[in-house]
Amino acid sequence: MSVEARAVLLCPDGGDLRLASVLVSEPLGAEVQVEVRAVGVCHSDLHLVGFPHTGPVIPGHEVAGVVTAVGPDVASVAVGDHVAVTLVAWCGSCAACVSGQSYRCENPGATARPEGAGPRLALADGMAVAAGFGVGGFASYVLVHRNQVVRVPSSLPFEQAALLGCGTLTGVGAVLNGARVEAGESVVVLGCGGVGLSVIQGAVLAGASRIVAVDLNQGAVDAALSVGATAGVCAAGLSPEETVEAIRAAGVVAGAGVPGGEANADGGSAAGGVGLDHAFEVVGLPATTRQAVRSLRVGGRAHLIGLHRPGNLTELDLMLDVIQPQRGIQGIFMGQACVPRDVPRYAELALAGRLDLGRLVGSTVSLGDVPSALAALRSGVVGRTVVTELVA
Repeated sequence: MSVEARAVLLCPDGGDLRLASVLVSEPLGAEVQVEVRAVGVCHSDLHLVGFPHTGPVIPGHEVAGVVTAVGPDVASVAVGDHVAVTLVAWCGSCAACVSGQSYRCENPGATARPEGAGPRLALADGMAVAAGFGVGGFASYVLVHRNQVVRVPSSLPFEQAALLGCGTLTGVGAVLNGARVEAGESVVVLGCGGVGLSVIQGAVLAGASRIVAVDLNQGAVDAALSVGATAGVCAAGLSPEETVEAIRAAGVVAGAGVPGGEANADGGSAAGGVGLDHAFEVVGLPATTRQAVRSLRVGGRAHLIGLHRPGNLTELDLMLDVIQPQRGIQGIFMGQACVPRDVPRYAELALAGRLDLGRLVGSTVSLGDVPSALAALRSGVVGRTVVTELVA
Protein backbone atom coordinates (compact mmCIF):
# COMPACT_ATOMS: atom_id res chain seq x y z
CA MET A 1 0.00 0.00 0.00
CA SER A 2 1.06 3.63 -0.41
CA VAL A 3 2.64 5.43 2.55
CA GLU A 4 3.26 9.03 3.55
CA ALA A 5 6.93 9.91 3.84
CA ARG A 6 8.75 12.81 5.42
CA ALA A 7 11.27 14.07 2.90
CA VAL A 8 13.74 16.83 2.05
CA LEU A 9 12.43 18.47 -1.10
CA LEU A 10 14.52 20.47 -3.55
CA CYS A 11 12.27 23.15 -4.99
CA PRO A 12 12.76 24.19 -8.64
CA ASP A 13 12.32 27.89 -7.88
CA GLY A 14 15.61 28.98 -6.36
CA GLY A 15 16.85 25.52 -5.39
CA ASP A 16 15.71 25.83 -1.76
CA LEU A 17 15.55 22.71 0.42
CA ARG A 18 12.59 22.17 2.73
CA LEU A 19 10.90 19.39 4.65
CA ALA A 20 7.67 18.15 3.10
CA SER A 21 5.24 15.24 3.14
CA VAL A 22 5.38 13.03 0.05
CA LEU A 23 3.13 10.15 -0.93
CA VAL A 24 5.13 7.01 -1.81
CA SER A 25 3.11 4.73 -4.07
CA GLU A 26 2.37 1.06 -3.57
CA PRO A 27 5.02 -1.09 -5.30
CA LEU A 28 4.10 -2.44 -8.71
CA GLY A 29 5.79 -5.19 -10.75
CA ALA A 30 9.49 -5.27 -9.83
CA GLU A 31 9.40 -2.41 -7.31
CA VAL A 32 10.47 -2.51 -3.67
CA GLN A 33 9.34 -0.15 -0.92
CA VAL A 34 11.93 0.47 1.78
CA GLU A 35 11.66 2.22 5.13
CA VAL A 36 14.86 4.26 5.31
CA ARG A 37 16.90 3.86 8.48
CA ALA A 38 20.08 5.62 7.31
CA VAL A 39 21.18 7.69 4.32
CA GLY A 40 24.61 9.13 3.64
CA VAL A 41 25.22 12.73 2.59
CA CYS A 42 27.37 12.50 -0.53
CA HIS A 43 29.13 15.08 -2.73
CA SER A 44 26.98 13.85 -5.62
CA ASP A 45 23.94 15.19 -3.76
CA LEU A 46 25.66 18.56 -3.58
CA HIS A 47 26.11 18.45 -7.36
CA LEU A 48 22.43 17.56 -7.79
CA VAL A 49 21.33 20.49 -5.64
CA GLY A 50 23.34 22.83 -7.86
CA PHE A 51 21.67 21.72 -11.11
CA PRO A 52 18.51 23.40 -12.46
CA HIS A 53 15.28 21.38 -12.18
CA THR A 54 11.87 21.73 -13.75
CA GLY A 55 10.01 20.17 -10.82
CA PRO A 56 10.46 19.12 -7.18
CA VAL A 57 13.22 16.56 -6.47
CA ILE A 58 14.21 14.53 -3.42
CA PRO A 59 18.06 14.27 -3.26
CA GLY A 60 19.88 11.47 -1.46
CA HIS A 61 20.89 8.06 -2.76
CA GLU A 62 23.13 6.21 -0.26
CA VAL A 63 20.43 4.29 1.62
CA ALA A 64 19.99 1.41 4.03
CA GLY A 65 16.70 0.31 5.52
CA VAL A 66 14.04 -2.37 5.91
CA VAL A 67 11.80 -3.71 3.15
CA THR A 68 8.16 -2.88 3.90
CA ALA A 69 6.45 -4.01 0.68
CA VAL A 70 7.33 -5.63 -2.64
CA GLY A 71 5.71 -5.86 -6.05
CA PRO A 72 4.43 -9.19 -7.40
CA ASP A 73 7.54 -9.71 -9.56
CA VAL A 74 10.04 -9.47 -6.70
CA ALA A 75 11.66 -12.61 -5.32
CA SER A 76 15.16 -11.35 -4.44
CA VAL A 77 14.10 -9.66 -1.18
CA ALA A 78 11.15 -9.97 1.18
CA VAL A 79 9.33 -7.83 3.73
CA GLY A 80 11.49 -7.42 6.82
CA ASP A 81 14.83 -7.84 5.05
CA HIS A 82 17.61 -5.40 5.83
CA VAL A 83 18.86 -3.93 2.56
CA ALA A 84 21.27 -1.47 1.01
CA VAL A 85 19.98 0.63 -1.89
CA THR A 86 22.22 1.76 -4.74
CA LEU A 87 21.79 4.30 -7.53
CA VAL A 88 23.14 1.81 -10.09
CA ALA A 89 20.15 1.20 -12.38
CA TRP A 90 20.63 -1.96 -14.42
CA CYS A 91 18.14 -3.89 -16.52
CA GLY A 92 19.65 -7.33 -15.97
CA SER A 93 19.15 -8.53 -19.53
CA CYS A 94 21.39 -6.50 -21.88
CA ALA A 95 24.82 -7.73 -23.01
CA ALA A 96 26.63 -5.67 -20.37
CA CYS A 97 24.43 -6.88 -17.50
CA VAL A 98 24.59 -10.57 -18.34
CA SER A 99 28.39 -10.34 -18.57
CA GLY A 100 28.64 -8.92 -15.04
CA GLN A 101 29.13 -5.30 -16.15
CA SER A 102 25.87 -3.87 -14.82
CA TYR A 103 27.62 -0.50 -14.33
CA ARG A 104 27.59 -0.28 -18.14
CA CYS A 105 23.92 -1.23 -18.54
CA GLU A 106 22.64 -0.41 -22.02
CA ASN A 107 19.03 0.01 -20.92
CA PRO A 108 18.86 1.57 -17.43
CA GLY A 109 15.47 3.04 -18.31
CA ALA A 110 14.03 -0.47 -17.91
CA THR A 111 14.08 0.10 -14.14
CA ALA A 112 11.68 3.05 -14.38
CA ARG A 113 8.01 2.71 -13.48
CA PRO A 114 5.85 1.46 -16.39
CA GLU A 115 4.41 4.28 -18.49
CA GLY A 116 0.88 5.19 -17.44
CA ALA A 117 1.27 3.75 -13.93
CA GLY A 118 1.48 7.17 -12.28
CA PRO A 119 4.46 8.61 -10.38
CA ARG A 120 6.30 6.72 -7.68
CA LEU A 121 6.38 9.89 -5.58
CA ALA A 122 3.87 12.74 -5.43
CA LEU A 123 2.83 15.72 -3.35
CA ALA A 124 -0.62 15.91 -1.76
CA ASP A 125 -1.96 17.82 -4.78
CA GLY A 126 -0.83 15.04 -7.11
CA MET A 127 2.26 16.81 -8.51
CA ALA A 128 4.94 14.25 -9.36
CA VAL A 129 8.18 14.36 -7.39
CA ALA A 130 11.42 13.12 -8.95
CA ALA A 131 13.68 10.75 -7.04
CA GLY A 132 17.23 12.10 -7.18
CA PHE A 133 19.59 9.57 -8.83
CA GLY A 134 16.63 7.22 -9.09
CA VAL A 135 16.48 6.81 -5.30
CA GLY A 136 15.27 9.96 -3.49
CA GLY A 137 16.94 8.87 -0.29
CA PHE A 138 16.45 11.93 1.94
CA ALA A 139 13.07 10.57 2.95
CA SER A 140 11.60 8.15 5.46
CA TYR A 141 10.56 5.80 2.61
CA VAL A 142 11.85 5.11 -0.90
CA LEU A 143 10.40 3.14 -3.81
CA VAL A 144 12.94 1.65 -6.22
CA HIS A 145 13.44 -1.16 -8.71
CA ARG A 146 14.42 -4.56 -7.28
CA ASN A 147 17.82 -4.42 -9.02
CA GLN A 148 18.77 -1.43 -6.86
CA VAL A 149 18.13 -3.32 -3.62
CA VAL A 150 20.49 -5.88 -2.06
CA ARG A 151 19.97 -7.82 1.14
CA VAL A 152 22.60 -7.23 3.86
CA PRO A 153 23.14 -8.96 7.21
CA SER A 154 20.90 -7.64 9.97
CA SER A 155 23.95 -7.49 12.27
CA LEU A 156 25.47 -4.70 10.16
CA PRO A 157 24.48 -1.27 11.58
CA PHE A 158 22.29 0.75 9.21
CA GLU A 159 24.64 3.75 9.17
CA GLN A 160 27.41 1.45 7.91
CA ALA A 161 25.21 -0.50 5.51
CA ALA A 162 24.16 2.77 3.85
CA LEU A 163 27.75 3.40 2.73
CA LEU A 164 27.67 0.18 0.72
CA GLY A 165 25.21 1.78 -1.69
CA CYS A 166 27.61 4.42 -3.00
CA GLY A 167 30.79 5.51 -1.20
CA THR A 168 32.19 2.08 -0.39
CA LEU A 169 30.86 0.53 -3.60
CA THR A 170 32.61 3.28 -5.57
CA GLY A 171 35.88 3.48 -3.66
CA VAL A 172 36.67 -0.14 -2.90
CA GLY A 173 35.35 -1.19 -6.30
CA ALA A 174 37.57 1.33 -8.08
CA VAL A 175 40.60 -0.46 -6.64
CA LEU A 176 39.51 -4.09 -6.90
CA ASN A 177 37.37 -4.00 -10.06
CA GLY A 178 38.50 -0.93 -12.01
CA ALA A 179 42.23 -0.57 -11.37
CA ARG A 180 42.80 -4.15 -10.23
CA VAL A 181 45.67 -3.06 -8.03
CA GLU A 182 48.09 -5.92 -7.39
CA ALA A 183 49.90 -6.74 -4.17
CA GLY A 184 53.08 -4.71 -3.83
CA GLU A 185 51.99 -1.86 -6.12
CA SER A 186 51.93 1.76 -4.95
CA VAL A 187 48.89 4.03 -4.83
CA VAL A 188 48.12 7.71 -4.37
CA VAL A 189 44.62 8.93 -3.53
CA LEU A 190 43.81 12.60 -4.20
CA GLY A 191 40.82 13.55 -2.06
CA CYS A 192 40.16 11.87 1.28
CA GLY A 193 36.42 12.28 1.76
CA GLY A 194 34.07 9.31 2.10
CA VAL A 195 34.94 7.82 -1.28
CA GLY A 196 38.66 8.52 -0.93
CA LEU A 197 38.79 6.75 2.43
CA SER A 198 37.08 3.77 0.80
CA VAL A 199 39.69 3.79 -1.98
CA ILE A 200 42.38 3.63 0.69
CA GLN A 201 40.71 0.68 2.39
CA GLY A 202 40.41 -1.02 -0.99
CA ALA A 203 44.14 -0.51 -1.54
CA VAL A 204 44.82 -2.12 1.83
CA LEU A 205 42.66 -5.11 0.83
CA ALA A 206 44.59 -5.35 -2.46
CA GLY A 207 47.94 -5.45 -0.61
CA ALA A 208 49.36 -2.16 -1.89
CA SER A 209 52.86 -1.52 -0.55
CA ARG A 210 52.57 2.28 -0.37
CA ILE A 211 49.35 4.27 -0.06
CA VAL A 212 49.77 8.05 -0.19
CA ALA A 213 46.79 10.16 0.89
CA VAL A 214 46.46 13.75 -0.39
CA ASP A 215 43.99 16.40 0.73
CA LEU A 216 43.81 20.11 1.50
CA ASN A 217 42.45 19.31 4.96
CA GLN A 218 44.91 17.94 7.52
CA GLY A 219 42.03 16.29 9.37
CA ALA A 220 41.15 14.34 6.23
CA VAL A 221 44.78 13.27 5.83
CA ASP A 222 44.81 12.09 9.46
CA ALA A 223 41.61 10.12 8.84
CA ALA A 224 43.25 8.51 5.81
CA LEU A 225 46.24 7.46 7.89
CA SER A 226 43.88 5.90 10.43
CA VAL A 227 42.34 3.60 7.81
CA GLY A 228 45.54 2.38 6.23
CA ALA A 229 47.37 5.10 4.28
CA THR A 230 51.12 4.75 4.76
CA ALA A 231 51.90 8.44 4.13
CA GLY A 232 49.97 11.69 3.91
CA VAL A 233 50.37 14.97 2.05
CA CYS A 234 48.44 18.04 3.16
CA ALA A 235 48.45 20.12 -0.01
CA ALA A 236 47.22 23.32 1.61
CA GLY A 237 49.60 26.10 0.62
CA LEU A 238 51.47 23.95 -1.91
CA SER A 239 51.64 24.75 -5.60
CA PRO A 240 50.52 22.02 -8.04
CA GLU A 241 54.14 21.24 -8.84
CA GLU A 242 55.08 21.08 -5.16
CA THR A 243 52.15 18.76 -4.53
CA VAL A 244 53.34 16.35 -7.22
CA GLU A 245 56.87 16.42 -5.80
CA ALA A 246 55.52 15.73 -2.29
CA ILE A 247 53.46 12.80 -3.58
CA ARG A 248 56.46 11.28 -5.34
CA ALA A 249 58.63 11.71 -2.25
CA ALA A 250 55.97 10.10 -0.04
CA GLY A 251 55.77 7.18 -2.46
CA VAL A 252 59.39 6.17 -1.92
CA VAL A 253 59.80 3.16 0.36
CA ALA A 254 62.02 4.07 3.29
CA GLY A 255 65.62 2.99 2.69
CA ALA A 256 65.06 2.18 -0.99
CA GLY A 257 66.79 5.27 -2.30
CA VAL A 258 65.92 7.17 -5.46
CA PRO A 259 67.29 5.63 -8.65
CA GLY A 260 68.07 8.86 -10.45
CA GLY A 261 64.60 10.31 -10.71
CA GLU A 262 62.27 10.49 -13.70
CA ALA A 263 61.63 13.42 -16.01
CA ASN A 264 58.68 15.54 -14.98
CA ALA A 265 56.21 17.07 -17.44
CA ASP A 266 58.25 20.26 -17.35
CA GLY A 267 61.48 18.40 -18.19
CA GLY A 268 62.88 18.59 -14.67
CA SER A 269 63.75 15.72 -12.34
CA ALA A 270 61.48 14.24 -9.70
CA ALA A 271 64.03 14.35 -6.92
CA GLY A 272 61.51 12.84 -4.52
CA GLY A 273 60.99 9.59 -6.45
CA VAL A 274 60.06 7.99 -9.74
CA GLY A 275 56.31 8.10 -9.23
CA LEU A 276 53.58 5.66 -8.23
CA ASP A 277 51.82 2.81 -10.01
CA HIS A 278 48.24 4.02 -9.54
CA ALA A 279 46.67 7.43 -8.93
CA PHE A 280 43.01 7.76 -7.91
CA GLU A 281 41.50 11.23 -8.45
CA VAL A 282 38.42 11.54 -6.23
CA VAL A 283 37.91 15.33 -6.21
CA GLY A 284 36.66 16.00 -9.73
CA LEU A 285 38.77 19.04 -10.59
CA PRO A 286 41.09 19.72 -13.56
CA ALA A 287 43.99 20.64 -11.25
CA THR A 288 43.90 17.42 -9.23
CA THR A 289 43.42 15.40 -12.42
CA ARG A 290 46.68 16.81 -13.77
CA GLN A 291 48.42 16.11 -10.46
CA ALA A 292 47.16 12.53 -10.52
CA VAL A 293 48.63 11.91 -13.98
CA ARG A 294 51.93 13.65 -13.22
CA SER A 295 52.45 11.74 -9.96
CA LEU A 296 52.67 8.44 -11.87
CA ARG A 297 55.76 6.44 -12.76
CA VAL A 298 56.45 5.28 -16.32
CA GLY A 299 53.58 2.98 -17.29
CA GLY A 300 51.42 4.06 -14.35
CA ARG A 301 47.65 4.51 -14.57
CA ALA A 302 45.37 7.32 -13.43
CA HIS A 303 41.83 6.39 -12.40
CA LEU A 304 39.30 9.23 -12.46
CA ILE A 305 36.47 8.76 -9.95
CA GLY A 306 35.51 12.27 -8.89
CA LEU A 307 32.50 13.75 -10.67
CA HIS A 308 33.56 16.67 -12.87
CA ARG A 309 31.06 19.34 -13.76
CA PRO A 310 29.94 19.11 -17.39
CA GLY A 311 32.25 21.30 -19.46
CA ASN A 312 35.32 20.77 -17.29
CA LEU A 313 38.43 20.58 -19.47
CA THR A 314 41.78 19.29 -18.27
CA GLU A 315 44.96 20.46 -20.00
CA LEU A 316 47.72 17.87 -20.33
CA ASP A 317 50.88 17.79 -22.39
CA LEU A 318 50.06 14.63 -24.31
CA MET A 319 53.68 13.92 -25.20
CA LEU A 320 55.31 14.57 -21.81
CA ASP A 321 52.39 13.62 -19.54
CA VAL A 322 50.92 10.63 -21.38
CA ILE A 323 52.68 9.27 -24.49
CA GLN A 324 56.36 9.36 -23.58
CA PRO A 325 55.83 8.05 -20.01
CA GLN A 326 53.24 5.56 -21.36
CA ARG A 327 50.63 6.45 -18.75
CA GLY A 328 47.06 5.30 -18.93
CA ILE A 329 43.93 7.27 -17.97
CA GLN A 330 40.53 5.70 -17.34
CA GLY A 331 37.24 6.84 -15.93
CA ILE A 332 35.64 4.59 -13.32
CA PHE A 333 31.92 4.87 -12.57
CA MET A 334 30.42 3.41 -9.36
CA GLY A 335 33.45 1.22 -8.79
CA GLN A 336 32.62 -0.87 -11.86
CA ALA A 337 30.38 -2.73 -9.45
CA CYS A 338 28.36 -5.85 -10.06
CA VAL A 339 25.85 -4.85 -7.39
CA PRO A 340 24.46 -8.26 -6.33
CA ARG A 341 28.03 -9.61 -6.07
CA ASP A 342 29.91 -6.69 -4.52
CA VAL A 343 27.49 -5.32 -1.89
CA PRO A 344 27.23 -8.66 0.00
CA ARG A 345 30.98 -9.18 -0.40
CA TYR A 346 31.81 -5.81 1.17
CA ALA A 347 29.25 -6.37 3.93
CA GLU A 348 30.93 -9.65 4.87
CA LEU A 349 34.36 -7.99 4.80
CA ALA A 350 33.01 -5.36 7.19
CA LEU A 351 31.63 -7.98 9.59
CA ALA A 352 34.95 -9.84 9.42
CA GLY A 353 36.79 -6.67 10.46
CA ARG A 354 38.67 -6.34 7.17
CA LEU A 355 36.70 -3.29 6.00
CA ASP A 356 36.18 -0.64 8.68
CA LEU A 357 32.93 1.07 7.73
CA GLY A 358 32.56 2.54 11.21
CA ARG A 359 35.60 4.78 10.73
CA LEU A 360 34.04 6.20 7.58
CA VAL A 361 31.06 7.60 9.50
CA GLY A 362 31.90 11.10 10.66
CA SER A 363 28.64 12.14 12.34
CA THR A 364 24.96 11.27 12.42
CA VAL A 365 22.22 13.89 12.01
CA SER A 366 18.46 14.21 11.55
CA LEU A 367 16.59 14.73 8.28
CA GLY A 368 16.10 18.41 9.08
CA ASP A 369 19.88 18.84 9.23
CA VAL A 370 20.40 17.81 5.59
CA PRO A 371 20.73 21.40 4.23
CA SER A 372 23.47 22.23 6.73
CA ALA A 373 25.17 18.85 6.15
CA LEU A 374 25.28 19.53 2.41
CA ALA A 375 26.69 23.00 3.04
CA ALA A 376 29.37 21.50 5.29
CA LEU A 377 30.64 19.41 2.36
CA ARG A 378 31.90 22.60 0.74
CA SER A 379 34.18 23.24 3.70
CA GLY A 380 35.80 19.80 3.60
CA VAL A 381 33.99 17.98 6.40
CA VAL A 382 35.90 14.87 7.52
CA GLY A 383 34.09 11.54 7.32
CA ARG A 384 30.67 10.72 5.94
CA THR A 385 27.70 12.48 7.50
CA VAL A 386 24.82 9.99 7.79
CA VAL A 387 21.16 10.83 8.40
CA THR A 388 19.76 8.38 10.96
CA GLU A 389 16.77 10.28 12.35
CA LEU A 390 14.18 10.32 9.56
CA VAL A 391 10.91 10.73 11.45
CA ALA A 392 9.75 13.41 13.86
